[in-house]
Amino acid sequence: MHPHCKPMRSLTWLIVLLFAARPLLANSFGPETFYNSYVGAKSDSERIYHLGNLAGYYYAIREDATADSIVEKQIMLAEETRNRNWILAAHFNNPRYILLGTVTRNSQNIVTKEASATTLSYIERALSYARAIRDDEHIAQGYTLLSLFYLREGEFEQAMKYANHSYSTAIITNNDSLKATSALWLGCVYKNQKNMLMAYKHYSHAFDIANDTRHPVLLPLVYHYFADLYAKMGKKEEAIDYLYKSIELNKINHNSQGLVNDYLAMGIFNDYTIAMEYLDKAETLANSTGDLFGVIEARKFRFSYKLFQGNVNEPLQYIDNNPVLKHVWEKTGPNYFDWIMAEVYYYGGKPELAHPFFKAALPSLDRHYNIHIKQRFFGELATYYRDIDSIPQAISMFEKTMAMCYTTSSTNHLMNTMNDLSKLYYLKNDYKTAYDYKAKYMNFRDSVNAIAKEEDLAALEIDNLNKKRQKDVELQALEETRRHNIQYMVITLCIAAIFTALIFLGFFPVSRIMIRILGFFAFILFFEFIILIADHKIHHMMHGEPLKIWLVKIVLLSMLLPLHHVLEEKMVHFLNSKKLVSWRQRFSAKKLMLAAVSHLRRHEENRAVAEPHSPESNSK
Repeated sequence: MHPHCKPMRSLTWLIVLLFAARPLLANSFGPETFYNSYVGAKSDSERIYHLGNLAGYYYAIREDATADSIVEKQIMLAEETRNRNWILAAHFNNPRYILLGTVTRNSQNIVTKEASATTLSYIERALSYARAIRDDEHIAQGYTLLSLFYLREGEFEQAMKYANHSYSTAIITNNDSLKATSALWLGCVYKNQKNMLMAYKHYSHAFDIANDTRHPVLLPLVYHYFADLYAKMGKKEEAIDYLYKSIELNKINHNSQGLVNDYLAMGIFNDYTIAMEYLDKAETLANSTGDLFGVIEARKFRFSYKLFQGNVNEPLQYIDNNPVLKHVWEKTGPNYFDWIMAEVYYYGGKPELAHPFFKAALPSLDRHYNIHIKQRFFGELATYYRDIDSIPQAISMFEKTMAMCYTTSSTNHLMNTMNDLSKLYYLKNDYKTAYDYKAKYMNFRDSVNAIAKEEDLAALEIDNLNKKRQKDVELQALEETRRHNIQYMVITLCIAAIFTALIFLGFFPVSRIMIRILGFFAFILFFEFIILIADHKIHHMMHGEPLKIWLVKIVLLSMLLPLHHVLEEKMVHFLNSKKLVSWRQRFSAKKLMLAAVSHLRRHEENRAVAEPHSPESNSK
């Protein structure tokens, strides 16, 4: 996978859903549509909303300065309304936050130090306003954004601190979705610190909340976090299983943006052929819904696959055929596109053509970008010098990379860098330094293997916890089914009792109008029960498609309604029939009572006659 598209230590698409992303609601990606919507808006709230969409367009194509000016205008307009909800929306729905990166849209986080400073300024302004009005929910969101920012910058202690602040603030609110998302993000920070067990526990807590509330967006989001965790543990099949669950839910709920994220993630976790199919789906769906960020992300992933095919012409042609993608890379930061071109020639088998591009990119990448991006660049440049047998330059780049690996705690990268330095110093005939690096490599490898064993134990515990959680979910589902069956039985008994009472009512002199009214309500209950039973199956069979469900229900009602009238007429006719009247006259309650009284009198008379002739009276 291309280093610029590699799944990173970053927020999942949760932050896009809750804090930042708005789908770009247009069939074309030109800014004219958004600007015209803004000009034609009839209220301040509409103007604020359309300004956010316009800013999102410019952020997507990395015209950050233009987008920032639009965001400032949006915030100013929101503050003029003095409406707290719109001011909060302008601060916390800032599309610039998308550039922080997500699990499924991770290539958005290539930004310069200057851009990072601007993003931090916006987050602090948003958090400051939330604190001023004492809005705990938005304070928690602000802490999450700060945690995401510092995690991307490689400041893990700060990231953990603000993730804990977010979680502790969220739990004192009544917002279950916020509690779940804060737990997810705290788990994500633990995951990036390689504490997989704590990450899993927080994800499981978020799952319990999402599953209880049946949140149509939150539950697929939790599945993405689980998929990312299992991918980090090297369990690709389990990761894909979770993504399929997310796809199923998003299809049922018609969540197009969620499906774009699903397809992008499937493009990461699958092999070339299947990945390209899912990336095509992601781009097509994103294009149909006006999601420019999704379109660009899908194209970046597709380019990353083409980059490593060993053919220089294919990625070059792809760049020429995608001017928007080229524009994004050129606007990402100083000389970033030079790095892209260096990779095209290096991985395309023409390293001699890559050298001038690497050379042009080196000063800017070293000066303007954060440590994660620099670590990847210098690591790649060191490998390039090693492959062309430029040993002194390779050693210099590897040593810079090693220093950054210590800062970012990139253990595997650090271990491999030590091994490469040992080999290079050996080729340089500096055997002492080669031996020192080899010893460091061996010691570090032993430490990594020890950590790996601990991670294996954590993985086993996670598997056990996962099995227990799945069993709990199954038991909960069985309990819910049992509870529903009991309710269905109660309803059935009630309807049966009502019809039985209605039939017995026919033995009493009741007016025709009363019988018709009671019969109407009895059949209403009966047919509504039929619709209740059919409703769930209809939704499942039609996959939640509103048009199909509507048509099926029309057909069902067109059959049930005439049947309702026919059965109701039959019931009323039966209860008022001459035969039932004759039965009622023959077996009326009054006659039955008189017959019973007469029988009792005869019994008493017979008993009185028989008493003088009893044996007791004779003995006396």
